[in-house]
Amino acid sequence: MHVLARALQTSSGNLEFVGAVTDVTVAKQSEEKLRRSEADLLEAQRLSHTGSWRHNLLSGEVTLSPEIFRIRGIQADDDPSRAEFFFDRIHPEDRTVVKQIYERARIQKTDYESNYRIVPRDGTIKHLHTIGHPILNESGDVVEFFGTATDVTEQCQAEEKIRQSEGQLRQLLDLTPMHITEFGPDGTPLYNNQASLDYHGVTLEEHLGPNNLSLQTIL
Repeated sequence: MHVLARALQTSSGNLEFVGAVTDVTVAKQSEEKLRRSEADLLEAQRLSHTGSWRHNLLSGEVTLSPEIFRIRGIQADDDPSRAEFFFDRIHPEDRTVVKQIYERARIQKTDYESNYRIVPRDGTIKHLHTIGHPILNESGDVVEFFGTATDVTEQCQAEEKIRQSEGQLRQLLDLTPMHITEFGPDGTPLYNNQASLDYHGVTLEEHLGPNNLSLQTIL
């Protein structure tokens, strides 16, 4: 309940209280639902390593969810309120491409996705996957971008380990004197070790190309 009362002095000099009592149960329930929803959203971002951001193109201001601060290693003395802060933290080899993707999305008024590396102040390298969506005003101009950034560092590291393992396996197979050939379910050639290539007098590119060795030829 919400009570509002005011003291009034009567003509006889006595005090009277005039007020109203309002049932605010529904409003309190709505506030609690909103708080839970916001808490759930923050927890979901934390668990998925995905943060949200908003870039106002008119004022230049950038606003971030707490998870973005964690992902990017933003510290208390940093100033992440401008887009330049984020572009400066992008890996030098990726920075130009990311800027071009963002500018193209602004001009074409389209969604965009980009994968790139960042270098936080601690010197580590992280991999991010970013999605951006333009927000237009009544005139059709882009006034803001809203998006998400996901920390995909662990996935990228796992993929790199797989590639390294595959490379090491290929090297081992190439040193094997036996003929080793891999075909897909439809008979499409996928791999031939060096011994098999030398025996048939072809390169790996020729084996995988349009005039490749058929399964019947290998057999």
